Amino acid sequence: MNILKYNYQSLEELNYSDIKKALNNKSLSSIAIVSNFATKSEVLKLKELFYSSPSKLYNGWQKAEDNSKHFYRQIQINPQSIVKQITARAQFFLWNKPPKLITEIAQRLFHLKELFDQREKIDILSKPSNGIYSMASLQHYPIGGGMLGEHSDPDNAIGGLHCLLCLSDRKKDYVKGGLFLRDNGTNKLIDVEDYWHSGDVIVFNSTQLRHGVNPIDPEKKFSWEQSKGRLIFSPVIVKETI
Repeated sequence: MNILKYNYQSLEELNYSDIKKALNNKSLSSIAIVSNFATKSEVLKLKELFYSSPSKLYNGWQKAEDNSKHFYRQIQINPQSIVKQITARAQFFLWNKPPKLITEIAQRLFHLKELFDQREKIDILSKPSNGIYSMASLQHYPIGGGMLGEHSDPDNAIGGLHCLLCLSDRKKDYVKGGLFLRDNGTNKLIDVEDYWHSGDVIVFNSTQLRHGVNPIDPEKKFSWEQSKGRLIFSPVIVKETI
């Protein structure tokens, strides 16, 4: 797997056309790591937003509609689910006035996506009734087996390259597990968790590269305790299909 490394403070120097070709090359799997995307203060504030989400957000799933409430929910493995997962999520609908920092970080991540994907500007305030909308979530994988099954994303769910912000560190917040990608050339699973750290962003084509999260500290006693485990920030674009 080809790992491209950049610094967020030096993005204006990049040749994005070449980067896009590399990240969309099916025969040679590539990812990009953008370091220093978020400050330590921003990371801490995002964590605090997640810690407070059970008491401040709607408890339970909400369908994406123009008046949907931001919500928090814990997801256990469901035999009927296509992609198995054990996660807790604080989900924010960007058109419905989420906390200011959520909007700011999402805007920066979508701008990064625009640059790397060489695409038109994304309207993060577009509502579901318009047929295309944006959401952002703080996703927590708890110790004792938090995980996400291997999968690739449908074209309508992401729309090109995917950008994830890391908010925790292996060997500090947890010991084992984390993000993996399947190399298209060798078909091997690549553990990428040691390549990015808190405050960094990973960029990859999630429709081409199968990916998932290996169980987090599976030998430990399971706990939803929010200060332990793995936490990321994930913005997505959803285009409704008829």
